[in-house]
Amino acid sequence: MAQLGNAADRFELDTGKTCNNQLFWEGIQEAFTSPSELIDNLHFDDEVLSDLHHINFMRIVNHDWRKLYVMWKNLNREYKAALGRYMMSRNHSSNFFDFCHGCLDVYYLQKHLEAKPNLNATVAADLPEEVCINSTGRPASRLSSTSCSSTSTATNRKGDKSEVIDLLHDMQADRDNKKTKDAHWREKEDLRLEKEEECRDRDNARKEEEHLYGQWECARLNIQQLSAALSMETKELLKQDIQSNIITLLNRKKMLANKL
Repeated sequence: MAQLGNAADRFELDTGKTCNNQLFWEGIQEAFTSPSELIDNLHFDDEVLSDLHHINFMRIVNHDWRKLYVMWKNLNREYKAALGRYMMSRNHSSNFFDFCHGCLDVYYLQKHLEAKPNLNATVAADLPEEVCINSTGRPASRLSSTSCSSTSTATNRKGDKSEVIDLLHDMQADRDNKKTKDAHWREKEDLRLEKEEECRDRDNARKEEEHLYGQWECARLNIQQLSAALSMETKELLKQDIQSNIITLLNRKKMLANKL
């Protein structure tokens, strides 16, 4: 990745694939569509990535190199945006996922960079201008442009336009997919917050019920103790006071029972 944008050698020029570093991305395509322990397994396991265990990583999806290029550009853009939010001085959270807007692929990339910190500078940097595809479907570098123009014909130019249109369609599809994922993430987040609020309400109701029951039990014990004292008391004035207290406690006990 760090060598993208370097001057093409003779072999690359002879292949006619220097435009947009096609040879590099075709190599990515070959690696992506070949069985490999580096790709076929989930390398990190934490609470955030637990949602990915249902995915069969050994299932190969045959994306072509243009699609992979678009996927990487989108992922790279989202990662740099999340990194920017994470690095802002007013944010104090140490959990990178808090700044990923629910995108697990962005968080997974960050986990890889934590394991291989020497890749940080390359991933966080923009791809060289000559690697990017402009509105005409041609790269910006003079060397690549010369190579492309010397081997292109009217048919090839028509094919280039078709490739650019396909690429733009893929980019639009990825943007639509990103919007769908964001909407799905917001829906899940709303449901999570709603469940948390329901749990808090149930917990508060339980604590209130326990408090009322404790008061009811205290009143019952006091009535029991006063009734025992009343049966043993001989002085009429004290007996009247005890009876008055028992009546008050009976009323309070009844009130508490109605609330339970």
